[in-house]
Amino acid sequence: MLLSYIAYATLLVVIFALAAAVALVLNAQRPRSRSFGALRFVPLMVDLVLVFWVAVLGPHPYDSEKWAVYPVEATLPVVIACHLVLIGVERERARFIGYAAVHVPVATLIWILCRGFIMGNVL
Repeated sequence: MLLSYIAYATLLVVIFALAAAVALVLNAQRPRSRSFGALRFVPLMVDLVLVFWVAVLGPHPYDSEKWAVYPVEATLPVVIACHLVLIGVERERARFIGYAAVHVPVATLIWILCRGFIMGNVL
């Protein structure tokens, strides 16, 4: 029981950290290529929505309730697909390959923790 509340508090910290990261990215200097300007923030926003979804549902196991699990399951493929689209369409490919190389492992870790949290078997 105590571990679930610790995990819940950790998720809230992750929400604020992701919000800070999004704010830093939005305040960063604008890049030259603007072909898909809003799309470059979608992977970060998907992670933010994932952590928010799990935090709203709270530390209760939803193992048998698929309505709570399906959005969590869908987030990692959406993040990977967005990164592939960004790499494919943007002019500065090396920059977006680096972005994907850093973000996808972090998103995978967040996804595993959120999935375990929502299924009730975290930590």
